[in-house]
Amino acid sequence: MVHVSVAGCLVRDRAALRRPVVGPAAWCAAAWCAAVLLCAALAAPPAAAQAVWVVAPEVSPGVDFTEPQSAVNAARDGDIVLVRTGAYFPLRIVGKSVTVAADAGALVVLAMTWDFAPIEVRDLPQGGTVVLHGLTLHPDNDVFGITRRPSLIVQNCRGTVWVEDCDLQNGFPALSVSNAVAPAGTVTLQTCTLTGCFGIFDGLGSLTSGEALIQSAGHTSFSGCTLQGGNGHAGFFDLPSILAKPGAAGAVLAAGTCLFSNCTVAGGKGGNGFIQPFPTPTCSPPAVGGDGVRVSAGATLRAIQSLMQGGAGGNPAPDCSNTVPDGQAIANDGGSVELLSGAPPTLTALAPVREGGTLALTLAGTPGDLALLAISGRATAQFLPGLSGELLVMFPASLLALGALPAGGALALSGVLPALPASVEGATLFVQAASAPAPGGWVLGGGATLVLLDGSL
Repeated sequence: MVHVSVAGCLVRDRAALRRPVVGPAAWCAAAWCAAVLLCAALAAPPAAAQAVWVVAPEVSPGVDFTEPQSAVNAARDGDIVLVRTGAYFPLRIVGKSVTVAADAGALVVLAMTWDFAPIEVRDLPQGGTVVLHGLTLHPDNDVFGITRRPSLIVQNCRGTVWVEDCDLQNGFPALSVSNAVAPAGTVTLQTCTLTGCFGIFDGLGSLTSGEALIQSAGHTSFSGCTLQGGNGHAGFFDLPSILAKPGAAGAVLAAGTCLFSNCTVAGGKGGNGFIQPFPTPTCSPPAVGGDGVRVSAGATLRAIQSLMQGGAGGNPAPDCSNTVPDGQAIANDGGSVELLSGAPPTLTALAPVREGGTLALTLAGTPGDLALLAISGRATAQFLPGLSGELLVMFPASLLALGALPAGGALALSGVLPALPASVEGATLFVQAASAPAPGGWVLGGGATLVLLDGSL
């Protein structure tokens, strides 16, 4: 890993991505200048927060609320909700632009119990942005006798929902997207883990396993994510006996468009078989594995440098030979599947960062490729033909040319965050990496948010 600096910036339009951008050697000479990055990003301009609301489990000096929902209710468009370590009730964001971010090093769990609604983002207007950063979303889908629910619902949004470094656990599905509005908004996930719930038998009947993603309308974009369908439950002898259930798909695309970049999408394992002991010992079969991605007619799947794999079929009972197939990597039911070429770079950032703290980014890609950062105050997710990926930052934006990636393939950029403007307690900025094996021919890579905070918080 090589540490570099950026001693200048360029402000360009989107067409600049189609032109050569080469950083001179002097550009990679000293320490990373956070002030340049901030100024370049503010030129976009960003959605500067009027206030930062601090949430912690207990009231203390500097704490505004003890639940994220109360802070979201109080927030105005562009505000930041900063959440400290703790377990909290679920969250609903309706028609409002807000960033909800775990504090640096904090473990923040939004745990949905049987009597609470799922975590939802809905009715976001066009031009609005919601950011969820560093959160664990965990519905309690293993309680007997309840209706299983998603970890996160995004519905009827015309703006952009950005989810980063989040763990969507145990969902039915982990993420449900239904932006059945015009114009439909976008949902982008960066370096997230999505896991569907396991199938169980709750004493009243079989509960099927959950998918990682069900998309019924709209557009989704995933970068550096892992999506895992839930395993089916095993069969077992009872009166009556319970048959094994199949694994869930990693992703189900019923409509709309979806891009996977540097992702793994896997179906769940099928349930194991068993031996029915009487009246005659009989091998009850296992169940099939879940598909990696299921694409319905009217849906479009795009993938670049991503692994789609079906879940393994369940195991037959001992001394039984009734095997079943694994799930398909891509089960195409009349939709469109486009496998894109290129090696998109990845991007990670430390967030949130306070004034005087270390502002750090790491861009990793193919050694020798030219590298570029795009910084903006607004996010999007637009597929650009010919650029092998999706544009995640909205233009106008600042483009920072970093030169060629070193032999190790990674550039680490860091520096001290300078003071924010006096009227700004915090700001959320969006950064995207791009790379090219030669001038031109850019491949759009992963994105990251920079949550910048006043040093007094």
